[in-house]
Amino acid sequence: DLGFAWNMWDERLEELKKYKATHGSCNVPKSQGLLAEWVYRQRQKRKKGKLSELEIRKLDDLGFVWDFWDERLKELKKYKAAHGHCNLPRRQGPLGTWV
Repeated sequence: DLGFAWNMWDERLEELKKYKATHGSCNVPKSQGLLAEWVYRQRQKRKKGKLSELEIRKLDDLGFVWDFWDERLKELKKYKAAHGHCNLPRRQGPLGTWV
């Protein structure tokens, strides 16, 4: 016995914490490979009722966005309030790509 329990979920959560510390959010783009896949699976598992309350709480505490579409819609509303339109160029980052 090595004295520790191997828990891939907690390992990925730690990766997500590091990602958020660097990038400011838990919205991991597909280009991030395994971490992005893990984030996507957590959203799907919650929709299907397959995440534990503890896992949900840990992700909530980190500021995890469960409904990415609603989050982008909020961003778009802020953009429209500031600029008077929703015609974002693609180079406007993730919001521009989403629109």
